[in-house]
Amino acid sequence: GCKQSTGRFVSFLNPDTVIPEDALRKCLDFMDKQADCGALGVRMVNSEGVFLRESKRGFPGLRNSLCKMTGLANRFPHSTLFAGYYLGHLQEKKTNPVDVLSGAFLLLRRRVLEKTGGFDERYFMYGEDIDLSYQVKLTGFQNYYFPEVTIIHLKGASTNKRRRKYFDHLYGAMLLFVKKYYRSGFRSFGYPFLLAAIMIRWFFARINAT
Repeated sequence: GCKQSTGRFVSFLNPDTVIPEDALRKCLDFMDKQADCGALGVRMVNSEGVFLRESKRGFPGLRNSLCKMTGLANRFPHSTLFAGYYLGHLQEKKTNPVDVLSGAFLLLRRRVLEKTGGFDERYFMYGEDIDLSYQVKLTGFQNYYFPEVTIIHLKGASTNKRRRKYFDHLYGAMLLFVKKYYRSGFRSFGYPFLLAAIMIRWFFARINAT
């Protein structure tokens, strides 16, 4: 679908979302005015109107990942130090540049998308939006969280999150991201710790799965 499209912007939208009529117009107007905006995400709520924290996220580095896996992010949900995975220190209803946007609603400039090469198809499910968000930043553009538009995301209503296959996809995506970006360079010191944390969580998740 992306290859067949011809516009200056490309929008990716999950089938389990409901968006207001003016959503795309507001987003396009913002991107036209914000020259450094390479990708745009919006404020998402579930079917009950509860804000979904994955609307804005930080990169899953060593500190952010460990704080999330150990529960510190939930214990201190607005902390700059501990809640970096979901950027809890940033206001829910204020526009900000962020590290990671959700693939449930993702609007990109075509030239930025072409520079990144698009989604890495090695991700079967989960993680592909984190990877693409990272690639956008590498091109020199910003990812913006834009809460002036709110959409409903039913958030995988058809997915049984107690089954082993779900955890295999989820933690498999985590491993792919870590292996892709943390095996060399200055981040490599945290590589074995991230691998160990993911494998441990994956092991216990599979044991408790139905």
